[in-house]
Amino acid sequence: LEVVVIAPGGLGVSFDQLALNKALLEKHGARLRGVILNKVEPSKYDMVKDYYGRQLQALWGTPLLGCVPYQDGISRPSLNGFKNLLSGEFVAGEDHAFRTFDSTRLIVSQGDEDKTIYDKVQGQLVITLSSRNDVIESMLRNQLEVLQTSQGTQDLRQGLVLVGHNPPSKGSVEELRKAGIPTVFVKKGESEETTGMFEVMKAMTAFTQKHDYDDQDRLSETMDLIERNIDFDTLSRAPPFGGQMAIRLGELVRW
Repeated sequence: LEVVVIAPGGLGVSFDQLALNKALLEKHGARLRGVILNKVEPSKYDMVKDYYGRQLQALWGTPLLGCVPYQDGISRPSLNGFKNLLSGEFVAGEDHAFRTFDSTRLIVSQGDEDKTIYDKVQGQLVITLSSRNDVIESMLRNQLEVLQTSQGTQDLRQGLVLVGHNPPSKGSVEELRKAGIPTVFVKKGESEETTGMFEVMKAMTAFTQKHDYDDQDRLSETMDLIERNIDFDTLSRAPPFGGQMAIRLGELVRW
């Protein structure tokens, strides 16, 4: 049996992990056919590729079959991913379900305590209580201002996660739909309290996005990245994989 190992693309510890995996494979009668490095820091890409390429051949006679750089856009969770994680539901903007964000803000404070909660921020996901009409209204104002100023050619690319016992009002939902702001409601607690929001934020912070078949843009970007950075010709020529297994390997790379 021949095995291709997909390893994290760092130095030091990653090579130690490879050595342990190689010893384990040999113990069970398998051979290390090649190595693919995943999530390589772009600034260190050339150095990592050169180092591993030389070391793998010199020490074990094993080829480096691929070196896949880290891509922030692919790794970022989508709002749909958060919705599934939190067992929430879209109440507006489901057309933008796979939107990702540059930043996330948890809003607990009141506007008279912190005016920045009403700031116009591009690409921000806001988490707040479903009863916070002031936050919802400020996001609507900012979005509509950008749409009007740009004559509909620009979008703030905002997102909203509303947490609470009761969903947002029908009026708010309708305005969010008109403005195209993707909004997820997460039912938590028996009253409007902030405890549920902190639970939600904790879960979102620890969340790792998996690929979703319906997220075609992310899938296309991932497959393009894999095809450009893995030597499928060498991989497909090596028995017992064959061409079909070489193509399927791309589906196994996790981000």
